Amino acid sequence: MKDFNSNSHEWHEKLKKFKDIMYCEACGFEQISVIDTRMVCGVRRRRRICNACGNRTTTYEISREDFERMFEEEEQKGITI
Repeated sequence: MKDFNSNSHEWHEKLKKFKDIMYCEACGFEQISVIDTRMVCGVRRRRRICNACGNRTTTYEISREDFERMFEEEEQKGITI
């Protein structure tokens, strides 16, 4: 089992892809607006819309603790995230 404390370089590298700027999956534009946020089964669900092309997408956000637990469970199964 790996240790993912706040100083872990690997933890920060994995999170880099998920933070800062989101890009539209359809056109690549970097300004996406949140049009709806709800809690669904303990997970934050956000509906987003691209300000350029109008493409809509849904994202799901989980807590750091849930992410770490999921990562450890998948690692035990031999699955790489």
